[in-house]
Amino acid sequence: MGKGLSLRWIVFYHFAASFVALFAVIWVFHGQIFVSMYAASKIKSMEKIALEVSEQVEQRDFAAKADEAIGNSGYWMSLYSKDGVLLYASQSAPALTKEEISDIYAEAYAMGGKYLYTMDAYASSDNNAVRLMEEQEQKRARYAIVSYPEEKDFVLIAEGIVSPQPGTVEESRFYVLSIVAIIGIAVCLFSFVLSRELVKPLQQMKEWPRKMAGETGSVTFKDGYKEITQLNDSLDSAYQKFLSMQKYRREMIENVSHDLRTPLMMIICCTEMMRDFPEENTPGNLQAVTDEAKRLSEIVNDMMDLSRLLEDRAYLEKAPFSLTESLRAKVDIVRKYVGLSGYVIALESGEDAWVLADKGKILQVLQNLIINAVKHTGPNKRVVVRQIVFDDCVRLEVTDFGQGIPADRIPLIWERWATYTNPEDRNIGVGTGLGLAIVKGILDLHGAAFGVISGGSGSTFWFELERCRSDKPKGESPQSHM
Repeated sequence: MGKGLSLRWIVFYHFAASFVALFAVIWVFHGQIFVSMYAASKIKSMEKIALEVSEQVEQRDFAAKADEAIGNSGYWMSLYSKDGVLLYASQSAPALTKEEISDIYAEAYAMGGKYLYTMDAYASSDNNAVRLMEEQEQKRARYAIVSYPEEKDFVLIAEGIVSPQPGTVEESRFYVLSIVAIIGIAVCLFSFVLSRELVKPLQQMKEWPRKMAGETGSVTFKDGYKEITQLNDSLDSAYQKFLSMQKYRREMIENVSHDLRTPLMMIICCTEMMRDFPEENTPGNLQAVTDEAKRLSEIVNDMMDLSRLLEDRAYLEKAPFSLTESLRAKVDIVRKYVGLSGYVIALESGEDAWVLADKGKILQVLQNLIINAVKHTGPNKRVVVRQIVFDDCVRLEVTDFGQGIPADRIPLIWERWATYTNPEDRNIGVGTGLGLAIVKGILDLHGAAFGVISGGSGSTFWFELERCRSDKPKGESPQSHM
């Protein structure tokens, strides 16, 4: 089909092509099919008559009843004794020799008393009917029934032409093809109307790309059938996701631009000031440049980490390690970073616990959660990191004492660039809005349970990791709050 054809015409052409193919098959194979069906019907009729007549063999008026049963059926029937003596023959029934009767009897006897076979023409005869049958290459069938009780053996033979006359085949073909042609025309008309109705709702799909370009509205196909309604729902869902991605793209550009511009401006200002005023080349200004450069590096690293997680390019290097020791070391590092600003990080680690996980990524999760808590902990500048050991898992909690998270915002905090900004809580740094999204990606990769509990005062972020060795039980794992 050409690229320019509409779906309506494609559907119509398929219907039409199917009809033409059917017409051609009937034209080519009609003769064989008709002849086979005709022969099967004639043989079945001949068998039925032969069975009815065989039940009347011992009747005195057998000949009359046999002639009546044969009637105008066109069959011939003859009755022989086992020795080949002719006992009865209908009009035009061919005469058979004793040898032929003996062979027929043996075949029927071997097959349980009945024997059917077909022949191309008569083996020997001079009458005109037989010669005509030979010229037209017609076939005849011979059906033999034998009975072999004591002193009552007989052979009943029914014969008849089972091939239609040549004119009958052609006449049948004409009628069949005429009927098929009428049905085909009706089917083509129906397919044209049906294809138009099928295509009508699909034509509305042309509006979808336009709406995508305008980024407004939704995709709706009116008066559609079930499949079109399902297609509408799928396209509308894809369209809404497309709009969300467009919105996310704009927000991402704005956030990245803002997060990169602030440290860049600080670096530019400090370096220009130190260039123009040599006396400003102080350790404090150099430290400011270093801090802002680290801030830029942090933003870039967060974006690269999240990109790998979202594109399934991140992989885990799991190995057993002491979560307790790693937790203590990470808390000590963060304490040095935030301690100068007056923040206190309390650690409740308890007994030593080992887990099977990617140590580097789990430490990144811990750092992101602790830094997030520091940024939102409120005026008391206190954060609590807690390790709870259970029979089968280890639970880590990071608690801040800030204003908490509104209930309607909790499902959104794990999204990219989703930063909940409370002016009273934001204490250190600006934040990329990627920290919790990275936490979610890493914990999902581990198949770990995680969540947040936030009320009127403060929030507790938690996650659980499966223990890799059996220690002394300390209790049962609490119900997870996702």
